[in-house]
Amino acid sequence: MALGAAGSQRVLLGGGIGEPSPLVLGITSILPGQTSQLIAHDSSEIAYVLTGSGWITTDTFRHPFAAGDAIVIEALSWHAIQAADVAVEMLYVFPTPTIPPTRARDSTLT
Repeated sequence: MALGAAGSQRVLLGGGIGEPSPLVLGITSILPGQTSQLIAHDSSEIAYVLTGSGWITTDTFRHPFAAGDAIVIEALSWHAIQAADVAVEMLYVFPTPTIPPTRARDSTLT
């Protein structure tokens, strides 16, 4: 997945890592004060905020989140994650055996 220079992504299960799995599970990290690249996936995504707080911006809303929140991102929805003043770590799940096709834009939503 494309995060730009704002953070990193690591697949923990599925996606061609280790044993075959019907799901992809991973962790996304966004650096303090940074915003991820604007992306859209062909599949829905569920994210659980492990640490930090910030905002998720999609093509239909901007909403704050904090550790302990769960976020559902619909398939084909453009979205970006912005971390507040501490790093954000999110556990993400795709209901597919591989990371779904993902498109990226250079600019973020406002």
